[in-house]
Amino acid sequence: MLRFRNMEHLDLLRVPCLLTPYWQMKEKKQEDLSNRLKILVIDDDEDILDLIGLHLERAGYQMIAAAFGKEGIKLASDQKPDAIVLDVMIPGLDGFEVAKKLKSSKSTKDIPIIFLSAKVELENRLKGFEAGADDYLPKPFSPKELIMRLKVMLRHKQIPVLEDVLTVGPLVMKPKQLRFMLEDTPLDLPPLEYKLLSLLMNNVGIIFSREDLLREVWDNASGFDDRTVDTYIYRVREKLGKHSTLLETVRGQGYRMVVPSSLDSQS
Repeated sequence: MLRFRNMEHLDLLRVPCLLTPYWQMKEKKQEDLSNRLKILVIDDDEDILDLIGLHLERAGYQMIAAAFGKEGIKLASDQKPDAIVLDVMIPGLDGFEVAKKLKSSKSTKDIPIIFLSAKVELENRLKGFEAGADDYLPKPFSPKELIMRLKVMLRHKQIPVLEDVLTVGPLVMKPKQLRFMLEDTPLDLPPLEYKLLSLLMNNVGIIFSREDLLREVWDNASGFDDRTVDTYIYRVREKLGKHSTLLETVRGQGYRMVVPSSLDSQS
């Protein structure tokens, strides 16, 4: 929790995102954020924001941030994030009050909330759920666990196919026909390869660890491990041919699908 000696320091935080996390300090290459899920983090600890921001970015999410409860409520109403990570001990309105106001508003009541707090006593956790929280993660926390909980919470937004046709560069998915087309040529994909590719294509930019893929594609069935995932990724890449770079390996994290423009900008 940040401590301030006078109100001048508090005034520095009255506008959301005046804290300058790492991703605003580095020059970023232009990329399309329209297909990335947006996470609002309400916390006044700059180190926590940097840490969460780093891991959200790596996982393919877009982060917006606020340091005060009231600003967080306004940002949630204006930006309509896909999920909110909320600290309890923030200046002004505490996290419990913020959650109650978010859940009582028609425009924000359906946004899932994860409390992230050092208040780990049962009484406080129950208070958080009563205020409308969907999950409660104690501090100190594992960023990887936070990302995993967000993925589970947002699974309903990541997996359903809402369009008749999905297109990523030369690759076209026709869900109703259960088929993929690559440069107008049908891809011959067995069921598991189809399931793997469709999951990645429905979540462009989102990084899936091998554990994620074993759960989503193989339903955590026994007899399968990380090597299984690598083998299937290899097989799908083989069929994508010169477009195999659509499936990107993120070292130490897993795999994701990227759009061709993203690949071009990195070359």
